[in-house]
Amino acid sequence: MSVPGEALREVERAGARQARHPWVKALGRAGYAAKATVYALIGGLALQLALGGAGRTTDSRGAIATLGRAPLGKALVLVLAVGLAGMALWMFVEAVGDPDRRRRSGLLAAASRVGEVVAGLGYVALAYAAVRLAFGGGARPSGDAAARSWTARALQLPAGRWIVLAGAAIVLVVGVRQIRTGLTRGFLETLDLAAAGGRVRRWAAPLGVAGLSAQGAVFALVGVFFAVAALRHDAREATGFDGALAAIARQPAGMALLGAVALGLLAYAAFSAIEGRHRRLGGP
Repeated sequence: MSVPGEALREVERAGARQARHPWVKALGRAGYAAKATVYALIGGLALQLALGGAGRTTDSRGAIATLGRAPLGKALVLVLAVGLAGMALWMFVEAVGDPDRRRRSGLLAAASRVGEVVAGLGYVALAYAAVRLAFGGGARPSGDAAARSWTARALQLPAGRWIVLAGAAIVLVVGVRQIRTGLTRGFLETLDLAAAGGRVRRWAAPLGVAGLSAQGAVFALVGVFFAVAALRHDAREATGFDGALAAIARQPAGMALLGAVALGLLAYAAFSAIEGRHRRLGGP
């Protein structure tokens, strides 16, 4: 084996060892619980809006801000920040160590690692936003505003259209991958439900199918909006997770569609909670 190849294998083995560390596993489980909380808020607010209530379409940052306005909100947001940091750590460990032993070879393996690193960086940003909010800082721009700002800056660069198209492709692939994982029930390979109660064993699969499909569909829609922004060279066409939900609501029968997606996101929240308790962390 070549020296670079052996070095990579050694790094992967070190990452796998870290994945088995009790503290890393505990933080990973806290991360799934934090993700469940965030998506429960996103889905709950969207469902309220779909039913004619005072809800709204929002994204992860908006969900954190909503939690911060609740009684004892600052303390709750700080606890959430710890979980989000744990989720980031687990994403990085997965990228390096492949503890689930599901890594494919070649280009797909590299793309999988990059995707997990990007996801980890996203959770780092969310954890920072939560800490900032807990200590009195203002809320950052929504995903919709941030997406348009990023797209506008990218389009000003040489080959900016291609940069935005590449970003659109990444988001679209992530969304399609989530849908595929949901529909094929591939997520069941990472769960250990032997010690789970009957209700959990009965509901884990349908919640995973509905939840991953709904979340993936919204991500795919975000990717489409980025692609349209690139092709039209118009940053106003780009949108984030919150904007994608709002776009669904504007369609014919939009509130019914939004309600269906909201229920799917609530299913994703419930499935993430199941993952936090029953996912095999650190490998089989």
